[in-house]
Amino acid sequence: MQMVYKRDLDLGGFGGLRERHYVMDRREFGDFRSDGAVDGVGRLLYLADAFFRPGGHTGMHAHQGVDIVTVLVRGELTHQGSIGDGYHLSAGDVQIQRAGRNGFQHDEINPSTDFNHLVQLWLAPEDSETQAHYQVITPSPGQATTVYGDAHSPLDGHTCVAVAPLKRGQQLHWQGDTQIYLASGQLWLNDGDATETIERETLVRLDNPHLTATRDCLAILVSAPSRPG
Repeated sequence: MQMVYKRDLDLGGFGGLRERHYVMDRREFGDFRSDGAVDGVGRLLYLADAFFRPGGHTGMHAHQGVDIVTVLVRGELTHQGSIGDGYHLSAGDVQIQRAGRNGFQHDEINPSTDFNHLVQLWLAPEDSETQAHYQVITPSPGQATTVYGDAHSPLDGHTCVAVAPLKRGQQLHWQGDTQIYLASGQLWLNDGDATETIERETLVRLDNPHLTATRDCLAILVSAPSRPG
């Protein structure tokens, strides 16, 4: 298992956002990546654990050639931009922005007087010739809800992102070369060769994992076809 721990990552950010970079794939960032950050599975280019200060925001900025998935762990978030303008997210919601051929502009804002908590992922699009697209999904409790790709995509050669809000004692089996980011709670993991208990704000990479929630938790799973050997 490949592990990345919060304690080994520096806190950076810009505007009203503060973040730790767990994934900064060399395909996107080359050698210009944060200390401790690792490559992503499949089309995953970037994964950061972040929070906005009360009233904080990033400022309007543009993205081209990248799809962005944002999982709101705690608090509120208001989205402004060229797609999905004005949408308000609550804790547990997942926002998907697909770049398409023209890309998009956005500004994410914390409208609250409290800090929020979110996880943001960037993925290389499989189809860059479609229109930019915006969507918000609320994952179902007690299971893994696929929010990007489809549930069978690791078997089909694609990249899948799923969000799993699990109660203590619930189990989940997953397929493929998988990076699991535990946004909250605690998990016990088994890949057939090794077992590990991980705490919140830890990233782990393993094949065909079996997960058991040892506390109520929120896990984000990114999977692609298993590595040879």
